[in-house]
Amino acid sequence: TNSRGINSIPVSEFFLSIILFFSKKFSDCLKFKKNKKWTQWEIAKKNETLENKTLGIIGYGAIGKAIAKKVRAFNMNVIGIKRLQKKKEAKLYIDELLPINKLDYLLSNSDYIVISCPLTPLTKELINKEKLNLISKNSYLINISRGKIIDEKKLIIQLKNKLIKGAALDVFHNEPLNSKSELFNLENVFLSPHISGNYKEYQNKVIDVFSNNLIKFITNKTLKNRICKKRLY
Repeated sequence: TNSRGINSIPVSEFFLSIILFFSKKFSDCLKFKKNKKWTQWEIAKKNETLENKTLGIIGYGAIGKAIAKKVRAFNMNVIGIKRLQKKKEAKLYIDELLPINKLDYLLSNSDYIVISCPLTPLTKELINKEKLNLISKNSYLINISRGKIIDEKKLIIQLKNKLIKGAALDVFHNEPLNSKSELFNLENVFLSPHISGNYKEYQNKVIDVFSNNLIKFITNKTLKNRICKKRLY
């Protein structure tokens, strides 16, 4: 079993902070505080709204659903990919829920792309060079799942050449991220040290989930959050 679901709220909140960081050009505001140069209109003319932008969610589980629900408040369009999805459907918080074979469509039609699927043999380097080439130069890629889902070296090349607008990475191919990584020097990248799912009450929540499952196990009841040995999550 695992503790699936206990971090869907903090991760979805973290994701919202990232897309607001990018759309409202907070990096330029931080530069203003540092250099004290009044750049009101230089920043203002680059500001964007989230309304009518399209979010692509790779992995429509507990975290993906929490993200979709929150971005509805911004009137965003939402496309999602789910591994076990068989056909195109519209759901309460998502305009298009699609099977994994529609990944190219999602990548090509999203202004913001978030990776929220588990790392398995099927998803390792799912976002490779071919897939990265499908992402628009005006789009952002956000990974709050596992670093090895993206070909990190190819992503760095795309970012350096401005072939995608930017990326936010909370996870990396190797952790801790090497201090010599080129990612630290790219202005179009937001970095965080694998913290999107953590919060003050995290350990207590894990203990609660474990305790409840232990009681179920002892009393021969159905366990919550059982791992599928075939899917590996």
